[in-house]
Amino acid sequence: MKPASAYPVTFAYGAKDGIYYADKPNPRFPHLYIGPYHRGDDRACLVGSPVIVNGVPIGKTGNTGASSGPHLHIGRWIGGKDVNPRGGGFTLATPKVLSTGEDKVNGKYVKLSSNGEIWVYLHLSEINVSEGQVLTHHTPPKPQGAEMFNTDAEVKEAYLLLRGNEGTEAERKGWIGQPKQRFFQAGRAEADSRRAHQANLERLVHEHGQTITQLQKTIENMKMAEAAEDTIEAKKTDELKAANAKIAELSKPQSSPAPAKTNEPELVKPKLIVRIIAWFLGRKK
Repeated sequence: MKPASAYPVTFAYGAKDGIYYADKPNPRFPHLYIGPYHRGDDRACLVGSPVIVNGVPIGKTGNTGASSGPHLHIGRWIGGKDVNPRGGGFTLATPKVLSTGEDKVNGKYVKLSSNGEIWVYLHLSEINVSEGQVLTHHTPPKPQGAEMFNTDAEVKEAYLLLRGNEGTEAERKGWIGQPKQRFFQAGRAEADSRRAHQANLERLVHEHGQTITQLQKTIENMKMAEAAEDTIEAKKTDELKAANAKIAELSKPQSSPAPAKTNEPELVKPKLIVRIIAWFLGRKK
């Protein structure tokens, strides 16, 4: 259930109140008259909503006393005069319980003193504090010394003890300065998760009528089949590359072969014959 402080103020200080606090005293209900105006803040809360001041539950809201319905009334007094609470009363400077009690008008109530001010909480269904109590929120002390991981070596030792390995450097670094108890709690939770996973696997194995070994063998066979398919595919790729290379080689244009040499005597060129005949005729003259 959410606390009373989470509910909005539904009837604020200074508003006219025609239900219990009239503009003038009523002879039939003189004990209800406290002045012409409402002297505090009202929050319409469910019965049982915790009233928390400085982190300490002082009681629970209710409908006791002169109340028209479940709500919490908070009043503030300085120097014997009521002042506007302004929606406050849940965080005070070292408040102390002055008194607690119950009457026909206020119902069950708690009265606090804080830094020269008086705060009252009315119409409660339950009171959880006692007179003289100082309301300070208790914060558990942070573990120190031997309860903390102070060095990387300590974290390594814890990992070896819990997991059988040293863990990664990043994992160990995250645990330095942290409580050892939290580490082992996390380790136990991890171990419980592994056991639950193993149990679930065994249940599935039982339902399907196979052993864990058979399942593992099936997985290995599937991996081997995938590897064989990869090998065949690679071989096909190599053969295709070789065929393409052969086709490219055969597609290149071939050069004409040089004429073969023979032992037959070369024919004398016609111009040379004419010159020889001319020379011979010139000598005879």
